[in-house]
Amino acid sequence: MKISAVNSLDMSKIIISQRAIRLICLLMFYAGGTLIASQKNEANAESSLDYLTAKPIGLGIHGFNYTDLVIEWFSINGRGGGNIAVSSPTSGGGGTTCCFPWRAGRISAMKVEIEWMRIVNQKRRWCKKTTMIQPPFPDKPFAVAVHFMPDGSIISEITSNFPKTKLQLERYDPGHRKESGNAIHDEEVAECRHVY
Repeated sequence: MKISAVNSLDMSKIIISQRAIRLICLLMFYAGGTLIASQKNEANAESSLDYLTAKPIGLGIHGFNYTDLVIEWFSINGRGGGNIAVSSPTSGGGGTTCCFPWRAGRISAMKVEIEWMRIVNQKRRWCKKTTMIQPPFPDKPFAVAVHFMPDGSIISEITSNFPKTKLQLERYDPGHRKESGNAIHDEEVAECRHVY
């Protein structure tokens, strides 16, 4: 009898010990996850702090015009980007201007205001639209690119090298996509008005 009593007592200790070990493991798992999440938040906060204290650098501004008509002038957050001819299969239509201020270490999307002007029916038409530059951002940023898409949407991006064209489209001449029937969608996607 004594042997079986000892065995059943030992078994209850083993069962309790196994339950205790499981409980300890679960607690460590959850605590470890919280610690890792806390460390990630601290790293993000540190990156954000670095971003706020980082000295701004100047990125080259590049414009790409996949619409049907030339853009006489554009800017991003008030920084001039020059004029942009209608893109061709080998060119986005614009050159490089200086400079868009950028702080290294940014991790969140950035709201930017794009403004542009065209001459439509012999009148100057000025438009503006707010868009976002989405992360991830390169460790060594080089340029900001503004892509005016055929449907009127605008894509802005930060690149680590000279930006590449997103579309390779034929054109009639540097000012027109087609010989006739050119259409633009500025008013559909942006706030526009005529200026004289």
